[in-house]
Amino acid sequence: MKSFRMLAICAALFNFLGVIPLLGLNGVYRPRRYEEWLLSIAQEPFANSMGGALFTIGVGAFFILGVLFVLNDRFWQGICLATGAALNGLTTLFPFVIAYMLPSQQGAEVLLALALLADSMYNALLGACMMIEGVLLRKLGERGLGTAGIVIGIMTVPICLQALYERAALWLGVAGPAWIIWWLFWSFKGYNIKNQEG
Repeated sequence: MKSFRMLAICAALFNFLGVIPLLGLNGVYRPRRYEEWLLSIAQEPFANSMGGALFTIGVGAFFILGVLFVLNDRFWQGICLATGAALNGLTTLFPFVIAYMLPSQQGAEVLLALALLADSMYNALLGACMMIEGVLLRKLGERGLGTAGIVIGIMTVPICLQALYERAALWLGVAGPAWIIWWLFWSFKGYNIKNQEG
């Protein structure tokens, strides 16, 4: 079960680290601001690519954790987590592709729109995973951690609207740190609680 702990820590850490290179860059993961995002990629190709690479490691850890959930009687948590992470992980390196691999930026806005949509779905499914896990933790006696998971999961789900609304994208600045902290606490308390009902 220590693999659960390490994967959760890795996922939380690299999702946090992925934000740092993108701070101050215009248009990044913002709806209908793809021209600004493309300009930031042209001006700061390394920062955009580094952020994407760090996110890829983070969502990759969540994907593996989701698979382990499915194999260890946390089926719905695992399905939500693995599906969301897989969708997001397919797009997190799109800024690198645009910066270093495309001969021109023609069609690049479509890639960024897909990246934003995938990130939206990732946050929705991550929030759902946390709510389901929170309910289970409460049943198994971890009421504080479980309640926090439900509340923060509910906070996280509305980020799915970031593909359409700027305010939802900005809300990630509130919900994101909350779910990162929750997964760190989960890694030390929740990971070793077996589902007694499975």
